[in-house]
Amino acid sequence: MLVAAVSVVLVFPMFAMLNSGNFWLVPLALILGNPIIQASMYGPIGAFLAEKFETQDRYTEVSLTFQLGSVIGAGNAPLMTTMLMGLSNGGKTNNIAWYFIALIAVAAVSVFLSKETRGRTQRAATADCAAIADRETQQQGARL
Repeated sequence: MLVAAVSVVLVFPMFAMLNSGNFWLVPLALILGNPIIQASMYGPIGAFLAEKFETQDRYTEVSLTFQLGSVIGAGNAPLMTTMLMGLSNGGKTNNIAWYFIALIAVAAVSVFLSKETRGRTQRAATADCAAIADRETQQQGARL
């Protein structure tokens, strides 16, 4: 949530640096955008998604979630950018910045509304172990 707020603050300066044409500001904007804004948002996503799914289904569900999100979000990015740059309001990269802020807001609301999973996996694993132990006890009693 903190990174989302920082990203919202940094997106307009990043585009201003990109639009400046200054030899030093353009690479600085790329550094601001990629390793700071993007990496700080994508860094925790692996742990966040893994926490959302049960152990036995985690690999498939995390992969589907991440890949579908990439197709829907990143797959449409060039189309949205082209459309936003072509709007007649003269906003150009400001339109893209507002689109980016809207995406950050959707992500932040999604994270905020997601259910807390602390302890859930352990309770499920404990219940599974108890069921297995009961079954083994019953099987041993049947053999006697």
